[in-house]
Amino acid sequence: MVKWIVSGGFFLFLIAAGFLASAQPPSLPLVVSGEVFIDDLEAPAGTVVKVFVGGREASSHTLKEAGDYVLAINGVKEDEGKKLSFTVDGRQVSGIELMWNSGNVLSRTLSVETPDTTVLAEDTKGGKKVVSPSGGRTQAGSSSDGGGTDVYWVLGLGLIVLLAAVFFVSLRKHKA
Repeated sequence: MVKWIVSGGFFLFLIAAGFLASAQPPSLPLVVSGEVFIDDLEAPAGTVVKVFVGGREASSHTLKEAGDYVLAINGVKEDEGKKLSFTVDGRQVSGIELMWNSGNVLSRTLSVETPDTTVLAEDTKGGKKVVSPSGGRTQAGSSSDGGGTDVYWVLGLGLIVLLAAVFFVSLRKHKA
């Protein structure tokens, strides 16, 4: 009976080791940094810069200081060569031609223009009230890495440790 437990534990250990050996390590992120301008002025703190890889949101950054951003853009092997697109407070950045390539570090200036404001209402004194499309507010955001592959590594390593413990406990009982 102990022989079957030891053999079974060793077999499960080999399966887990094969699972981990076949898993690809995560790709290095593409890092893009630079300055951000809105209407030719440095973007204020609180401005949200987002990047999309092949249409999928890959990272976002909320400016803590006016004008400067850094994005670590995670991807997988299938993302190699996919086009990047950027938004600043929801407005599409044009004129940037970048493709996702693992491990590159690039610097780019991002610039957007605020669309014309529209008249929402006139007050009783004949003055006009205007509002920008964003209402003068910026969106709250946070950095994200879009990871997920780390979970598989942790689960796989946990499984190996568990199986090794079962193996050694059954070995110890067998010797006793």
